[in-house]
Amino acid sequence: MKSSAVVAKHPLHPMLVPIPIGAFLLTLIGDLAYAGTNNTFWYSFSTWTMGIGIIGGLLAALPGLMDYVKVVPAGQAKRQATTHMLLNLGIVTLFAINLALRLTTTASAGANWWLSLTMTVAGNLALLYSGWLGGELVYRHRVGIEERASEETGHLRVTMAREEAERIRRK
Repeated sequence: MKSSAVVAKHPLHPMLVPIPIGAFLLTLIGDLAYAGTNNTFWYSFSTWTMGIGIIGGLLAALPGLMDYVKVVPAGQAKRQATTHMLLNLGIVTLFAINLALRLTTTASAGANWWLSLTMTVAGNLALLYSGWLGGELVYRHRVGIEERASEETGHLRVTMAREEAERIRRK
């Protein structure tokens, strides 16, 4: 199930997802540093990384959507891909609301700060689960993987089949 959005035979979606993942993780780190130090550098840092994560998430969504439509097979893989996609859109929306809160209010103190921090933590927890689903799609369902038979893997399969047959025969 080769990816449909590629550059030089490399799938785009997995090339782009580290941007929002890293940016949202840095947002959490910055928010925790701000909570611990009250140094406004960390609050500003988190606001910037959040914006980068939102843009990166939207960019990663485009080839992800192409693969969802063209590559993901029906059944369990499609259900997991749907959850993965909706969860990621929810995460980007959550961080966009969080960014709007920071840019339109004084979210660096009081109840708005705790709401913003809670949204950052919730977004990162959701991102963990979504990443796990993405891993399931690639490693279990082989979505985006270009399968090629080679002499070496063919030989390995034959050898393993012979060993298994011999083991069963001995029983």
